[in-house]
Amino acid sequence: MRWKAAPEDFVVEEETDLELVPAGPYTIYRLEKTGRDSLSVRAEIAHRLKKAQADVIFPALKDAFARTVQWVWVRGGGPPRIVGRGFVAERVGFARRPPGPGSLRGNRFRVVLRELSAAEAGALPEALRRLEIAGFPNYFDDQRFGSLVEGYGPFGRALLREDDETVLKLYLAVPWVGDPPRIRAFKAEVARSWGDWDRLFRLAPARTNLRSILTFLRDHPADHRRAVRLIPGRLLMLAVDAYRSWVWNLALSRFFEAAGPVRFWVPVVGCRLAVPAEVQESWLSTGLPLPHPKAEYPPPWDLAVTGVLETEGVDLGAFGARGRLPDRPPPTRRPIWVRPDGLALELSGNSGPADRAVLSFKLPPGAYGTMLLKVLAAEVAGR
Repeated sequence: MRWKAAPEDFVVEEETDLELVPAGPYTIYRLEKTGRDSLSVRAEIAHRLKKAQADVIFPALKDAFARTVQWVWVRGGGPPRIVGRGFVAERVGFARRPPGPGSLRGNRFRVVLRELSAAEAGALPEALRRLEIAGFPNYFDDQRFGSLVEGYGPFGRALLREDDETVLKLYLAVPWVGDPPRIRAFKAEVARSWGDWDRLFRLAPARTNLRSILTFLRDHPADHRRAVRLIPGRLLMLAVDAYRSWVWNLALSRFFEAAGPVRFWVPVVGCRLAVPAEVQESWLSTGLPLPHPKAEYPPPWDLAVTGVLETEGVDLGAFGARGRLPDRPPPTRRPIWVRPDGLALELSGNSGPADRAVLSFKLPPGAYGTMLLKVLAAEVAGR
């Protein structure tokens, strides 16, 4: 069974409370994009409108390898239509305020499953019935972890440990999961020539933040702390938020392992996370805070979270970032379990048995359609 063979095979449509008004300080656009990540589209829209990126507000980020429909708030006015590579934004009206935490109602998915074996096609209906009744763990999935550093793990971990030279080496000299080939090649050169800042500056890719940091290091080779502060604050915030999600995932998996037998495991960026064999109804109304200095974890969550933090070499106080970020990450709770709504399946094949399926469903805000598919694939495989 295969999904995401092409961006058009994975369609996500955001459901949002718009609260349109005849005129207001925010302009709302309906954005449809294919094969583009939300952050690069936001940057392009801001550039075209000659606005700061903070003035272009996405209630949620969406996967790049997909076709997505989502809503964008732009502070101030804007044209009726904005067209760029892989996206079109149509103005739908105005709002008095930006989107809030309760603005999102959920996401609708339409997913094409390809290359089904006869056994998989036969097992799909029953696996979907079980998934519709039982639900699945609300883990963050791979898309959340673009700041994962190859051979190390989450970049946010190094930031919170306050080891500035390690932070710089991970940023300048080690490939990240999403790095394009030219950045990978340059990082390999940095690893070979660490400290030769003049030469590395001459080799650095144009129009990148790497050049700004190398410019500083040419004049201040030992001042790692101030060099770290030249990394864009938005990237640092995203990296720490991704690390909070990483710790949350591992703590939730520990909780499920302790709660009873594990039915199977699902992979997320190199980790394997537990899916329990038995589901407790109370899990649907249980929220687990993401790490934060003020987060409180009553038993048995305290053991799960403490165990992960000890392994990671950080404590809850570190998540306040102690002035290393432009802003403190907010206190956030996330449901530990979700159930899909409106699950529908269409099986088809060019000839003979079905080898293709179209799956439709709705999930609450923040839940990952790809996590549902991973759990479904494990159910179908009978693991």
